[in-house]
Parts: sequence; C-alpha cells; structure tokens
Amino acid sequence: MNIRRHDRRATDPRYKHVSWLLDYYALGKRVRRWFKSRAEAEAELESLKDQKRNYGESWLALKPTERADLLNLYSEAKAEGISLRSIWIAYKSGNLDAAPPERRTLTQAITETMEAKRSENLRERYLGDLEAYLTRFTAGRGEMFIDKIGVAEIEKWFSERGEALTTRKSNLCRLGSMFDVCWRRGYLKENPILRISSPKIDHGTPERFTADEAKILLNEASQRPASLGYFVLAMFAGIRPEELTALKWSSVDLKSKLVRIEGEQSKVRHHRDVPLHDTCVAWLKTIERNPDAPIAPPDVTLRRHRRALREKLGKWPQDVLRHTAASFLVELHTKKELVAKWLGNSERTLDKNYLSKVTPKECKQFWNFTPNTTTKGTK
Repeated sequence: MNIRRHDRRATDPRYKHVSWLLDYYALGKRVRRWFKSRAEAEAELESLKDQKRNYGESWLALKPTERADLLNLYSEAKAEGISLRSIWIAYKSGNLDAAPPERRTLTQAITETMEAKRSENLRERYLGDLEAYLTRFTAGRGEMFIDKIGVAEIEKWFSERGEALTTRKSNLCRLGSMFDVCWRRGYLKENPILRISSPKIDHGTPERFTADEAKILLNEASQRPASLGYFVLAMFAGIRPEELTALKWSSVDLKSKLVRIEGEQSKVRHHRDVPLHDTCVAWLKTIERNPDAPIAPPDVTLRRHRRALREKLGKWPQDVLRHTAASFLVELHTKKELVAKWLGNSERTLDKNYLSKVTPKECKQFWNFTPNTTTKGTK
C-alpha cells in the first residue's frame, strides 16, 4: 500500500480536484482510490491496515455495495439461527440450490391453486369449499410470501381454531393442495403439510335412525312436500346428499323401480342404478313430480326443513339418512356386495362407515312404513 501525488491526469476535468492516489492490491487485484488531500489518503490507509489485520485481505477486495449485502445477509441468517458457513457447506455438498426461487404471495397462491384445481374438472361444490377455506387461512396476511409459512404457523392456525379431528383432517388436505401446487411450481422447497401429523380418528358405531325415529321423520317430512322426495330417497335408497341435489325427477323410474345416477352426478364419477324398495316407491307416488324439476328443493328450504326435523327428533348425526338406509338394506338383502354397489362405494367402506346392527323385527317394521300405515301422505 502506498500514497503518491497524482499529477498525471491533472488536466482531466474529472480529476481536477483529486491530487492524491492510494494504490494497493487485494487478492491479487489492483485497487486505486483518489483523494483531495494527503491527510484523507493517509487516514484511509490506516483504516485499510486495521481492516486487513481484523478481517483479512478478502474484506479489502469487496466493494462497498458488496460489503453492505454481506452484512445484511449475515443479519438475516443470524435472525433465523443459521450461520453463513453452514449455508456455504450445504451449497458445496449439493444440498442447497443457489438459484433464487420464484415467489408468490398467499393471495397469488390461492389464485394459482384455484386455476390448477379447476383444470382438473373437480366439482364446483368442492372448489367453492376449498377457496373459502384458503381465503380464511390467508385473511390479514395475503401479501405475505407463501415460502414464509412453515410448520409452526400452520400448527398455530389449527390450535387456535380448535376444530374437530375429522374437520382438521379434511382441512389439512385443503391447505396441502395449495402448498402442493406451489411446491410443484418451484415456489417452495417442500410442502410443510407433509411434516404435520394427520390426526388419528376413532371411528365409533355409525349412528342411524331407529324404526320408530324413521316413522317420526316420515310423519314430519310428509308435511313438507317440497323436500319429501329428498328425505325418502336418502333414507330408503341411501343416495348421497350431493347426488340428490344434482338429480332431476326424470332420473327416477317408478315403473322399473330404479334411480339412474350418471357419472357426472355421482360423487365417485361412475354410473350406477339404484333399485327402489316398494315402500320407497309408494312414498314417491304421493309426490307431484315434474320430470324437469330437481328432486331437492332450494338450499335455504332444505336447511329449514332439516332443522325442523332435527328439533322433532332431537338429533341429526352426520350422514344419518345414508347410515340408516345402508343398515336396513343389508339386513333386508344380507348381501353386502350388492348394497355396496347400490350405494356407490366398496364393501370395506360399507363395513367401516355405514353399518349399525338392525334386528329382523326392526327391519320388517322399517320397510312396512308405507304412506297408508304412517300418515295420509301428500297428494
């Protein structure tokens, strides 16, 4: 390192106020800096000697902007409990991708997730529920980058909501779909949902209506003709709620005693014919049926009627009508594989989710609940 007067370029307008040159080498590269006075050059020389003693020659080779970047990086890494050396070692070992990732905010992540899911031809009801839940998850932090959301934030979200285990399991899948889309597109190094344990759920005996409760339901439902067909087909044929809302009366053939469910109407996307017991047919004949009209009433009407039935019965467990149909159908026909086919699921699912013990006496009572024996019906 040396200081010398700089007269050679005195005629250059760019250097007319610069007369002293500090000349030194850093990592084999020549560095020259100009100063207005010798005192300024000497002060900088002493500063450089101190820096070289304390930080080494590599520090002198850095430009001021590079030093600022390095210090900022150090502060950020320290805040996360990570050392710069560990980052460098990970990169050299091939465990760190140095390419800067694309980033997406949570709001952008939702938009891209919904676009991706719509391209998969998923049902509108599922898409609506998915978007609503993702929107709740991102409320108040929509501009936050999704790569900043980790396991701790997700677990905190669920702990504060206190959801039932079955609900939490479903919602983990909903969040997982968004993080999976972002992971596949390179916005994340991993899907954090995969590091969260799915809750273990104890499946008790499925709840169904007893024969006596079914009679009460039919009496009450017969006073509500707009939704009677919905409740009858759900309780006697076991057709899913989402399938009933997609069906029109043209799908019901009382002469052949069948309900035809097309693939686009079925939850499992497979066509199936559901046979109707004579009791079910008798109830349906009491209803005024327009082939072009939907079987299910508007959602607001259905919710109001279901609420009234719940108040009358004192309960309304999840999928209770389907559970009731499955239990009484198996006791009536004894062949589980047939009932599973009619319900549109596997025999294993039937055993696991829908069967509750029915006695022969109760079974006979249930299937004898015709309009004439239960109520006057609805003409």
